[in-house]
Amino acid sequence: MKKSILWMAVAILTCGLAFTACTVEDNPNPEPLGKQPVVIDFASLVEKYANKTKITISDAVVENVGTCSIVDGQLSDGSGTASEEIDPHFALQTGTNWILYTSGGLYSMNGGGRSFGILDCEAGNTVTIEVTAAPTLTKGSAELVSNDGEVYVYNVTEAGNLIFSLARYNTIKKIVIE
Repeated sequence: MKKSILWMAVAILTCGLAFTACTVEDNPNPEPLGKQPVVIDFASLVEKYANKTKITISDAVVENVGTCSIVDGQLSDGSGTASEEIDPHFALQTGTNWILYTSGGLYSMNGGGRSFGILDCEAGNTVTIEVTAAPTLTKGSAELVSNDGEVYVYNVTEAGNLIFSLARYNTIKKIVIE
């Protein structure tokens, strides 16, 4: 009798664990990344970090552009430092200087125009760039479908990387890839 009760207790405990071990909350990203918009909001990073926080650029991934990060950036409230990766769909020309600046985003501190890239686009993606001057598409297949002041909307016509050139004294505020 004791063995039977013990065996039943073990069976009930095992079944209980099986039903409670996995829940929907265990998977915070049920949709594939490609189905969700990618938002790179430099204006919000300007609010988070001290003025003139430098962007670190990796070695070139493709087309002379590398992925970006903030390394030990001083927090704007003075509470310490923080590091974070910027979405890997965004890249900046290697060997250049870019900072988070009070102009409201990512500012080019380079003498002359420099490149930035939107990597791994798919045909049919829409890329919206909020920037203080028109970026020039130098590589990749996309068409400008609208321009409303500082907001430029491109429709990607062929899969691949989009590489843009941006003149000095201009600021990238936000990029959305849908």
